[in-house]
Amino acid sequence: MKKILLIAGMFLAMGPSLLAQDRDTVYVSHRYTTSFYFPTNAVFAKLSSEENVFSAFAKETNEVIYTRARGPFEGSCSLTVIEASGKPHTYVLLYRENPPTLLIDEKNDRKDIRPDTLRISSGLMTTLLFSTEIVASDLSRRRLVVGDAIKESPNVFNVMAREPHDETSSLSILEESGDFHTYILVSDENPSSLLVDARTKTDGNTRGNASVSVMRYDDAPSLTDVHSLPQGVFHIATRHGRISVVVENIFTYSDIMYMTIRLDNRSGVSYETDGAIFTVEKRRKLRRQDDNKMNVVPSSRYKGLSAPAGGSNKVTYSFKKLTLNKEQVMVVKIYEKGYEDIGGRSFILKLSPSDINLAERPVKSK
Repeated sequence: MKKILLIAGMFLAMGPSLLAQDRDTVYVSHRYTTSFYFPTNAVFAKLSSEENVFSAFAKETNEVIYTRARGPFEGSCSLTVIEASGKPHTYVLLYRENPPTLLIDEKNDRKDIRPDTLRISSGLMTTLLFSTEIVASDLSRRRLVVGDAIKESPNVFNVMAREPHDETSSLSILEESGDFHTYILVSDENPSSLLVDARTKTDGNTRGNASVSVMRYDDAPSLTDVHSLPQGVFHIATRHGRISVVVENIFTYSDIMYMTIRLDNRSGVSYETDGAIFTVEKRRKLRRQDDNKMNVVPSSRYKGLSAPAGGSNKVTYSFKKLTLNKEQVMVVKIYEKGYEDIGGRSFILKLSPSDINLAERPVKSK
């Protein structure tokens, strides 16, 4: 560490002359986070001035440093970073409201990666699916957007707008595999899809671009059509105190499965949840450590389950084609928002192979 600090002191003492010889220009914005990703942990990071720009290590790893402008500014400032390997980096930071890139990837020597645009709603959760566990994430403007990785499925990230808004923001995701993803978040109350599949393609080490799964058929019923159908399933239900949850309907159409879940809150306290979590698990676990399960991510969702005291609500999900063998069950888990780690009023429902495999086509109500 003393050696690193000595190098840092010498490096800063050389100041302007070194910057003139070896530097990269990076544009920063007050709307978005610009991420710096290094091959090894950064042990030293220093801005020449903190008046216009904010910087911080990612709380999960020192391989990532986040920067963001405090507001529009003129002129420039510099960022100096030294890795654990002793390798130094210098950057001149300039302001641009819409930077061409939000990622300076020193690890893979890529500095021209344009962010994807992701449209999010305040009423519907958007789900991003990655190949490996998420090890670091950043939302540039949490007053506009809320999101986090799912505890039970650490390769899945949920994000939604707090309310409709006209401003844009950014989302940065680092996977355990080393893949780094950046998104521009745009508020849209009617997004074309609620699932972004950003899993890596299988062609060597080439990182796959994020692709949106729309999964639509011209004659398939819409989520709103299915949502409005009368209850047809009555045997899949559970209760916690004065709150009950029931699976109202399960339908299939071609390669789409629909599921409607209703929550009735007859208690005196409101119930808030981010929605249901779905897994396919073994019907019987032979050993205690036998916890082999598959996460199932909905393709889209209509409405939600949060309900005021004395009220009710229901949600309709669509999934890609799903079937179960006789040793499997589909498990639906619903956690009360803010109480995921300590229990709270949580619910678990189990669907048998016949519930899924024998689901009928939806019939429009007359």
